[in-house]
Amino acid sequence: MPLVNWSTVARDLRVAHFLRLYSLQALPIVGDLVERYRSSGRTARTIGFAAAYFGLFMLMFVQALLGRPLIAL
Repeated sequence: MPLVNWSTVARDLRVAHFLRLYSLQALPIVGDLVERYRSSGRTARTIGFAAAYFGLFMLMFVQALLGRPLIAL
């Protein structure tokens, strides 16, 4: 991929690393937004987002370990 230089033909752990690194920014932002705009179920919604984000991370991580590129061109 031209912009980020991720491989389109083989395994690339940088995709999973990118997702994991930016979770440190995404989770607090989502937690703050949920707290601001929802009065009930704040903790459950934040944990749900964290679980979905973790699932996406694990999907990309396992895909890289299996040798599959993010986007095969």
